[in-house]
Order: sequence, then structure tokens, then C-alpha cells
Amino acid sequence: MHLDIFPSANHIEANKLDGATAVVIDVLRATSVMVTAFANGLGELITVTSPEQAFAMREQRPEVLLGGEKDAICVPGFDLDNSPFNYTRERIQGRTLVMSTSNGTRAIHGALPASRLLIGAFLNGDAVCKAISDDARVVLVCSGSQNAFTLEDALCAGFLAHRLEQLGVELQMTDFALSMKVLYELSMHHLSAVASQGNHYQLLLKKGFPRDLNYCFTPDLFQVVPRMQDGVIVC
Repeated sequence: MHLDIFPSANHIEANKLDGATAVVIDVLRATSVMVTAFANGLGELITVTSPEQAFAMREQRPEVLLGGEKDAICVPGFDLDNSPFNYTRERIQGRTLVMSTSNGTRAIHGALPASRLLIGAFLNGDAVCKAISDDARVVLVCSGSQNAFTLEDALCAGFLAHRLEQLGVELQMTDFALSMKVLYELSMHHLSAVASQGNHYQLLLKKGFPRDLNYCFTPDLFQVVPRMQDGVIVC
């Protein structure tokens, strides 16, 4: 497997996605929310890149739920924020969710040129690695924050690379991908302490989301792999 990693949504190179599998990562918190929602029975997910697009979608389809955030806070008029704990089975089972976030949904749209697009997080790391283990070319797309690299997404990308190697996948990595794998391996026994030094982590901590932060670094909690299919994310 040839493995590359993009540092943020702002660093997506569409030509490198052609013929490849893309795994989009936004640990804090979009892809962690998506994985949790599908584990709790979400029917389908439509991603948009702005709250305005989400509201326009609701005008066309009044039955949909709107979820996500802008600047880490729930958008006024949305049904759900960006905390995974609010995506309960009672709330979202069988429903269609339209989601807009500051970083994750933009990264998903940037990764659309890929032949296959999957949603990854610590929460479903084992399932994702098994799903891509036979693929010839994989790009792990870190969403980042505010167009910049984030420590938590880098750690997750390194975690996935490490797990692939544990599965016996022979990896041909770019230097950046190798660096992220090494970063994770040096941090794996004190992951929370390392991750907590990141700027985005600190921002969410100050905004009052410590429970989300602990949860989003839980490995292999779910065996679901959300995927893009005909413009909609399903599982």
C-alpha cells in the first residue's frame, strides 16, 4: 500500500486522490460525531460546507435534522451541536442528518475526487484499517482547524498507519506519513497528555467540552465505517 497523509483540508491535492481511497479525519469533533451517529443508527448523512446550505436543504426537505457547529458552538436554528453525546439512538435512529462544521465537512468535500471516501476517527480505527487493508493507494485526509495542521488529527493518522502495519500491510509511506506514524508511536502510551497540548484541544477545553475530548480519543469503540455513496454518507 502507498500511504500519504494530507496535513489539513487546506492541503488537499486533488490529483493525488485520483484512483485512491481517502479517509477523512476530524477527531475534534466532526468525524467522531459521524461515527457515533452511525453506530447509533443514523440513516444517512448529507455534508454541506456552510450553515446557509444546511438551512436551504431543510427548506427542500423539512424532515431532516441539522447538526454541526461554527467556531465550536451550535449554530442557532440547528437541532444538534457538534458533541457526540447528543447523537443518541433516540434522537437520530433512521433519520437523515445534514451537517455543517468548520473543518470536517469542508475536508470531506475536498476529498470527493477520491475513488472511495471513508470516515475515520480513533473511535473506529480498527474497522477503518480492516476496510482499507487491501487498497493499493490510501490518503489519510486530516481536516485540521482554520486551514492549519492540528495535533489530534496527526495523531489519529499516525494511529491508523500504525494499525495498518500491525495488520501486516506493507506500507510505502511518504516522509510526512512516516513522521505521523512515528509521532503516534512515541505518544501512544501517553496519548491524552500529548494531545492535550494542541491548540484546538485547548480551545475546546476552554469552551467547556472536557467530556467530548476524553471520548474522542477512545480507540476502537465502534465497528462502523461510514462511506460516501452517490453523494450521501451511509454505513
